[in-house]
Amino acid sequence: EIKASNLRDLLKVDGSGVRVAVIDTGIDPGHPDLRQTPGGGLKVSGWVDLTDQGKIDLSPVEVEAGWVDLPEDGFSLGVYKSRSGQVRYGYLDPARLPVKLQAGSRKVLVVALDAGLAGRYDTVLVDLNGNGRVDDEKPLKAYVETHEYASLLTQEGKPFNFVISYISPAGNYVKLGFDAIGHGTKVAGILAGNGLVQGTAPGAELVAIKVFDGYGGNDLSRLKEAVRLAANMGVQVVNLSLGYTGLPAGERQELETLINDMSALKGITFCVSAGNLGPGLGSITSPADSRKGISVGGYLSPAIWSLNYGWPVEQPTLWQFSSVGPYAGGIAPLVVAPASATTTDVRWRGEYVLEEGTSIAAPYAAGGVALLIQAARQEGIPVSPDLVRLAISRGAEPLSGYSQAEAGYGTLNLLRSWEILKERPALPLEARQGNGERGLYTRSYLPGLTYLQVANTGAVNQYLELGSTSSWIKFSQPNLQVPVRGSRSVALEYELPAEPGLYSGVITGSDPGSEETRLEVLQTVVVPYKLTATSGAAVSGEAAAGMYRRYFFEVPEGNGQLNLRVTIPRDASGRYQGRVRMHVMDPAGRLIHASNYAGSGYPVTSGHEFLEYTLSNPAAGVWEVVVYSSVSLSQHDLTASRYTIAASLGNWVNSEPEPPQDKYIIASVPSAIKAGVQNITLNFWDKLTKLPARGRVLINNLLYELKNGKVHLSITPQDQLPWLEIAW
Repeated sequence: EIKASNLRDLLKVDGSGVRVAVIDTGIDPGHPDLRQTPGGGLKVSGWVDLTDQGKIDLSPVEVEAGWVDLPEDGFSLGVYKSRSGQVRYGYLDPARLPVKLQAGSRKVLVVALDAGLAGRYDTVLVDLNGNGRVDDEKPLKAYVETHEYASLLTQEGKPFNFVISYISPAGNYVKLGFDAIGHGTKVAGILAGNGLVQGTAPGAELVAIKVFDGYGGNDLSRLKEAVRLAANMGVQVVNLSLGYTGLPAGERQELETLINDMSALKGITFCVSAGNLGPGLGSITSPADSRKGISVGGYLSPAIWSLNYGWPVEQPTLWQFSSVGPYAGGIAPLVVAPASATTTDVRWRGEYVLEEGTSIAAPYAAGGVALLIQAARQEGIPVSPDLVRLAISRGAEPLSGYSQAEAGYGTLNLLRSWEILKERPALPLEARQGNGERGLYTRSYLPGLTYLQVANTGAVNQYLELGSTSSWIKFSQPNLQVPVRGSRSVALEYELPAEPGLYSGVITGSDPGSEETRLEVLQTVVVPYKLTATSGAAVSGEAAAGMYRRYFFEVPEGNGQLNLRVTIPRDASGRYQGRVRMHVMDPAGRLIHASNYAGSGYPVTSGHEFLEYTLSNPAAGVWEVVVYSSVSLSQHDLTASRYTIAASLGNWVNSEPEPPQDKYIIASVPSAIKAGVQNITLNFWDKLTKLPARGRVLINNLLYELKNGKVHLSITPQDQLPWLEIAW
């Protein structure tokens, strides 16, 4: 799928010599596919638990003639000695585990010994067989020392594998490290499995850093600690199959800054899952929005659909819940990778499992990065995370049927990425737009004019030929020269089609000599259907199996109902012509409603030919409706779903929007009024400082960016006078 095996065969690489941190739920240390590399080396070289799920508090007790006397019982140390004459003991409560043990509900005795130096506890005995004794058990050291693991047996006779993650030198507590969910073990198999599951980079060395507790909880401070720890452990790659939504802006920025800094200062490439909050626009989770990370969405090829689910699908599709862009920081997801695969699972549940989601997609990229790093080392090519990221993006293959805002640069292709990496292309120039964003995304207003600021931090002047993948993006000039350690701006105007829909294009800047692309800036604009109290919108569409289509409806200020209805037509024989479901997102991009399916697969009776959703007093703004066509259409002798989507307002009463606060002093000295198009300059001053204003304003419902407090525009006067409606 991602040409990993082709790259391995071509260059004889498997990720050997590359250390990858899996920051997740932990890794099952006893899984046979996660024990060794193909060369016989250790697969999981480090195991750190930053949670308290496996923490066992210990109490001191004296040892007399090899016997430890407790109030209700006691135990023998047998041949084991404690240098200080004192051991520490505690109990693991089976209720804290995700399984039921063969020994029942009896608490598991855990004893710490200072077997080396008196007063420094370094050895642990665990009552694995549940007989209340430890003298018949094998001594365990911290995993970092011996790389050993132990097992408790479940009621089903399966091993619950764990390591000694940490022993407090003072003997106050020990930590047992285990994967209580299985998520990290699944990720590890895709990334670097070496057995029945062959991961992308089977020779890579893994470090397990557990940040999720048994309930899937992960404190943000714990994640930041894990990232710093991974950097200190000397990893070259970090896999983050996790995501946060709704983070306050400050916390989101802190996390992005940390990842960007660790990438730049420590040379770490971060591969981050895009999230499973799709299909709504702007559903990317954090830290997939980090500028220096490789954010990975999920897709399914026809081969994957057939192998894993048995459905014949004609073209690759995004996994329907894969989070999509755009976002203010640039293009995310950067690429997409398979979102469904059979992988390793924790042995207490089984050994192998079919798993899906962007958590599975990210380790494909992380393993791919490990292969590229090893290949570059073999060829003597110096690489950086920025260069690897560029090679991954430039090597991807566009995903047909999806915009760059949804699928980034496309499907991961490691062979093409290697060819690009060998050439060591120049890194892109930095570009900012509007309020410091690295691109344009607007769904509330249509853009009129903005400015793109391009910075050159290099040692050579840069001359760029400007272009675009979309004809509706216009430039004030065809070329741009950016001086050394300087910046230049170019004005952008937009001539969007009148047809409602999602419009996404990329501004490019190329070196005219080498024809190498040095600038790429994503522009995404939503043109909605406008709903009023008296008029709605209805549109017919078609989507192939596994594909979806987006529709946008603008709701004005007011009160009443928003009515949405998707209808599936019937053919001449009365059969439904499709099977669909709908997802409804509010103007903030939050999922409000996800329906069941309607159409084929149900009796041809009333109620099964349509989907309906009504919402009282919807928020003003642009609502998104995604219609998804079922992948099971072949079961009904169909290859695509036909449908009609209708939106209207019911019992609607308009309300006047609140006027904006006085912010600007606006003035203009127009030229003599005459018929036809007129050029006019508006001057905006900050009302408080009396200085030329900065920011964005709406003029006649188009968004304009102020430059030096001015806006230049062309208008056609009405009634022989220029008429402008200005808002902010």
